[in-house]
Amino acid sequence: MCGIAGILRFDGGKVEQDWLKQMAESLKHRGPDGEGYYVDRAERFGLAFRRLAIIDLVTGDQPMCNEDSSIWIVLNGEIYNFIDIRRQLDGHGHYFKTQSDTESVLHAYEEWGPDCIERLRGMFAFLILDLRSRKIFFVRDRLGIKPFYYSFQSGIFTFASELKAFHRLPFLNLEIHIPSVVDYLRYGYVPSPATIFAGIHKLPPACAGVIDFSRERVLPVEPIVRRYWKPRWEANEKPTLKEWMKKLEEKLKETVSTYLVSDVPLGAFLSGGTDSSTVVALMAQTAGKERVKTFSIGYKERLFNELPYARLVGKKYETESTEKIIASEELEKAAEQLPRIFDEPFADSSALPTYCVSALASEKVKVALSGDGGDELFAGYGRYRKVLKMSHGGFSLLKWRWTPVHPLEIFESGQRIFTDAQISQIILPEYSPYIHPSDYFLQFFEEGAEWDLLSALQHIDLMTYLPENNLTKVDRASMAHGLEVRVPFLDHEVVELAVTIPPELRHPGRQRKYILKKVMESHLPRRVLYRKKRGFSIPLRLWMKGGFLKKVKESLLSPEMRNFATEKGVMKLLKEQEKNPRRMSAHLWALLFFSRWLTTWK
Repeated sequence: MCGIAGILRFDGGKVEQDWLKQMAESLKHRGPDGEGYYVDRAERFGLAFRRLAIIDLVTGDQPMCNEDSSIWIVLNGEIYNFIDIRRQLDGHGHYFKTQSDTESVLHAYEEWGPDCIERLRGMFAFLILDLRSRKIFFVRDRLGIKPFYYSFQSGIFTFASELKAFHRLPFLNLEIHIPSVVDYLRYGYVPSPATIFAGIHKLPPACAGVIDFSRERVLPVEPIVRRYWKPRWEANEKPTLKEWMKKLEEKLKETVSTYLVSDVPLGAFLSGGTDSSTVVALMAQTAGKERVKTFSIGYKERLFNELPYARLVGKKYETESTEKIIASEELEKAAEQLPRIFDEPFADSSALPTYCVSALASEKVKVALSGDGGDELFAGYGRYRKVLKMSHGGFSLLKWRWTPVHPLEIFESGQRIFTDAQISQIILPEYSPYIHPSDYFLQFFEEGAEWDLLSALQHIDLMTYLPENNLTKVDRASMAHGLEVRVPFLDHEVVELAVTIPPELRHPGRQRKYILKKVMESHLPRRVLYRKKRGFSIPLRLWMKGGFLKKVKESLLSPEMRNFATEKGVMKLLKEQEKNPRRMSAHLWALLFFSRWLTTWK
């Protein structure tokens, strides 16, 4: 796990070494164990790297090149099947200088070209500078676990693992993109491929880009970006429930075992929910005699505290448990750090406990496994049942065509923070033209036009909410502490199996995650599996009063916010908060984060 960055010039100018060092310095938290640079002889191309050493601690430095230095790579992530790939390449005459997964990717590209990504199992974002064919190839993993940002302005291509690296470049104009502000207020994050800044893009999940600079004296055009993978939710009705349970259990065990490969201490997050408990249980069964290290946090507020459930799992598997009660004061202090860590507006308040549990884990391990992805794969969200019930469609996409409300409308309304009407009351009048209907969810819903309704909804979450919200949250919060987080539920082989499970086995009636829970009944206490879902939440509505609410008010009426929001709209929101704190807390949190982000980055 690392931080990568680079500057590739096609405008005739030269790369300044100091620019690369400044970019790398901004990513130091992602790779505190070392740094590396490459600049070609003509000083047109520069690559920068910060290393978090996990595998091959001695010889795995980057940027890395092939035998004749004609192909260079910087990679962020982990390739779990790199040894298998290496064995395949050994028979093709490739010479390996290291034991790292990065070198396997480098030679895989050399052997198979861009198609090499189809052979990779893992989480990754990397860029390859191919001086031989005069092309640049960059890619992000299938589920969007690892980030990749890029810009191509005035003939200069720049890229980095996080947006903060772009602030170090004097030739970039970082102008706030107003449509992205609108989308942030809608969803709580800025959807790909946009970012909060005009001219800087996120590479979407499962996408790869190519820049061809083979034509001399001709300025390359914008990168050609293509999507190389998508899940197909096509149910296989042949296996029985017991056969499905066996297939799923075997695949999960194999994946968790594969994800335990590490040359440094390793542990797991344990919230006490089904997903993290599943990962810990399977780790304990495959880790041998070594006790699994688990990390859990809780709150004084009993309603939000899940430590008793985490303790049940820890006791069953005799884990080496580390837990901590987080006080509101500590959460408030962490909240002040988040705008710098996320470097883009981000409204999910569960980033706070994720940040805190990452800090706790980083004191003892450098790698932690998490249960992210279980809700999206096995229908764990309550919104699925709500849409199915309100659309009267059951599991059929045909029936809802006769209902007055499209299921996508119901689904999207549950995914929003602010409605468009509320946004129009808050933002300045001159920005109103940017408020227009969004097709963000529609594009993915249409991909599932031939699938059942539940699968179509899960597909939307897998392509949007999961990478843009949940995985962004985990990546930034963990990497802020130099901690690598692995997500076995999102191994693409697990995903490709899960999407073929019939919908009635994922979510029959009221039972969420039915088949996953059936698989884990012999591994976990029923009190853990069949309790009410809480999510990784914080007592936010309890904060939004007293002294903290005063801080919120001051921040929302700051000079920076006056460039985007009207005082009248903000005051109306604050009055609504007094009447209904439960309903409006998320709205205020979203605006508070945006205000603090403005103060931090503009």
